[in-house]
Amino acid sequence: MPVITADDLNVVREPPALMPGAQPPQDTCCGSTLQAALTALAGGTTPGTAHHLPRWLMRHQRGAVIRLKHALDTFGGALLADAVGLGKTYAALAVAGCYRCTGVVVPANLRPQWRETARSLGCRVRIYSHEALSRGRRCRPHDLIVVDEAHRFRNAATRRYDTLARSVGNACVLLLTATPVVNSTTDLVSLLRLFLPDNALATLGVRSLEAVTDECARDLVYAMSPLVVARSRQSVPAVSRMLPAVRDSSVIRLPTLEGSLMKDVLRRLKELRFPSVGEKSARSILRLHIHHRLASSRWAALETLNRHLHYIDRAMERAKRGLPLGRKLMRKLFDADDRFQLELEFVADGKPLDGTELEHERLRLLRLIKVLQHTTGRDPKADRLTAILGKREGCKTIVFTSAARTAYSLAETLGWTRVGVVTGKGARIASGKLDSGEVLRLFAPKARGATAPHPSRCVDILVATDLASEGLNLQDADCVVHYDLPWTPLRLEQRLGRIVRLGSAHEHVSVFWFLPPGEIEAEVGIISRIAQKVTSQLAVGVTSTSSAGKGGITGGAFEWRERLVQGRWKRRDRASMPAVAGAGVFVVTWEIGNRRVGEVVAFDDTGSRVTDFETLHDILWHLKEGFVTPPEERQRAALRKLTRLRILEGSLSPVDSLSRRLTRRLLVLARRAGTDRDVTLLDTLDRVLTRVSCGLRIGAARDLADILLLGGKPRARLRRWIVRHPMTCEDTVPGVRLLAAQAVVARQPVGGPPGKTRASAATPDA
Repeated sequence: MPVITADDLNVVREPPALMPGAQPPQDTCCGSTLQAALTALAGGTTPGTAHHLPRWLMRHQRGAVIRLKHALDTFGGALLADAVGLGKTYAALAVAGCYRCTGVVVPANLRPQWRETARSLGCRVRIYSHEALSRGRRCRPHDLIVVDEAHRFRNAATRRYDTLARSVGNACVLLLTATPVVNSTTDLVSLLRLFLPDNALATLGVRSLEAVTDECARDLVYAMSPLVVARSRQSVPAVSRMLPAVRDSSVIRLPTLEGSLMKDVLRRLKELRFPSVGEKSARSILRLHIHHRLASSRWAALETLNRHLHYIDRAMERAKRGLPLGRKLMRKLFDADDRFQLELEFVADGKPLDGTELEHERLRLLRLIKVLQHTTGRDPKADRLTAILGKREGCKTIVFTSAARTAYSLAETLGWTRVGVVTGKGARIASGKLDSGEVLRLFAPKARGATAPHPSRCVDILVATDLASEGLNLQDADCVVHYDLPWTPLRLEQRLGRIVRLGSAHEHVSVFWFLPPGEIEAEVGIISRIAQKVTSQLAVGVTSTSSAGKGGITGGAFEWRERLVQGRWKRRDRASMPAVAGAGVFVVTWEIGNRRVGEVVAFDDTGSRVTDFETLHDILWHLKEGFVTPPEERQRAALRKLTRLRILEGSLSPVDSLSRRLTRRLLVLARRAGTDRDVTLLDTLDRVLTRVSCGLRIGAARDLADILLLGGKPRARLRRWIVRHPMTCEDTVPGVRLLAAQAVVARQPVGGPPGKTRASAATPDA
């Protein structure tokens, strides 16, 4: 056997050049490079998938299924973030047909709709509810888990998220949501971590998902593009023509109380101190909440204040006994339609309460409640709504409110004439209580697949809380009224999506906007909060969203990529072509274990990286037209530098906080096992540590953390964990399987049209 000594080893200055998989492309023509770039932007394709697609899919859904299947095979997960109304349910069920066993996780109120759709299409799936996961019920093992309205799992600290993460195991995960970002980039990262290790996108430019912030959102958008299908209605022209156009009405700002009475109530609200809540931030949330309810209706504010009064009474009882308040009692401040419970999970500090201050607060609440109870004036806001609905007699309208009490008070104001109410507390029409599904069928029989109701039971006006804003088909209606603004643009877009859907018979739909009056907006700032969140959404690829007073804002982060994938090139002005002169585009295919993904890397003439899709569109357009020259040396050098960095980062272990804690704990156990000469435990720990160094999904990491916290010798528990979580990567060092390069230069001679210089694609030194 030959002996290799240290003197025989040489320093490798260009590791990528020596990688066994690196090879030049077979065809170096301009067209093949362009096609490779477009395939990489589309996320690649899975051979044979197109031949097994069901016939009931529309054309744009067929393309989505092919791309999603490739992403699932490559990354173990995918995100379908098409705009509301493009048929994500049908695409998901088509993907489910490619797997032996599929579980679907949906909101409880959408279970009948999913069950009926799956039955009609002949798809066999097992359906779980979000609410069941919140109670700690795990899903059974499946090959594929589909999560509808996935934005509900954006908070990694909730029981719902934890249960889903641990249920996933090694299954593929398909996330469905039109709005993957509600508040910030952290929302999107939490969703991706359900199926991606922290370092899964290192070779694509994101070293750690946990470290991603709003400032580096562009890098995340570019890196995750192979596993995302995100199309707005405008990016699918054939579908856009089938959807109704959105018409925004003028903005309406009216108070719920007349003149001086509103000023008196606001003055008394400022006097409230919330002494039972220790955290300053929690007190601010409570104050915002009451103002928000007052902007909805007098009755909603009165209901909330009475709930606070009952809470204070309970707090005084506990103060007399020297006991602190618990979280369970604090949650009773809010009803089923409020979205603030999770925000107040941290406020129970365990300190005894001051009975004297509680008594003063109780007196302040009583005075404020008395003012609202004895109010006999009209509600200007409700009067305007009545006038709007009076002009729409015979048309179907959805009125969205933030409070169930407001919904019922509006129905009473309208005399329950052809009015239905759906809230988290139940549903009813004029004749009495009904199941919420029955009320929806009376309101939208065509969309719900029901027969037309008897005229005496027909519902033309549906007053609902945001319980009815997700996933439901209600396109019989042609108007949405935002009677109250929600706290996030997510709800605005979801509300509009109930009627802007495939199957609508309307050419256009109307949107009416009721915004908080100036004095309440000054306290709440809900309009500015929505605007800030819209900015965060558009930065990370949300396809469409809505802001206060404007519905249907189209995002652009993925819009240009979708147009390139579909071959819909934007017409360019010849005078603008030199704007990308000297830009170079490279197509790099990375392979790590069983994962293989293509990436389009572009540099301008200075060697700086081009990361936005719009500029990339211009560069590829020049490549398509044949305005090309070989790449410059500075661009080749930039590619070599980038490739070296990606190979280094792709071979490193995850750096998220949980992985670091697990690694430290495993090393401590390994030292103890070495001292005890426990060879079997050492081997087990080595296999576990190898998996941690490759990267774990968040659920697998949390399961491992629980095992290590139990103490003792966890040999048997670790072996069972190893069986449940086999290795997902055979090789942690990324391999460059293909490098194709093409520089693009637009030349425009003085006084004449641009000339074309064609050149073969060159292979870089990397």
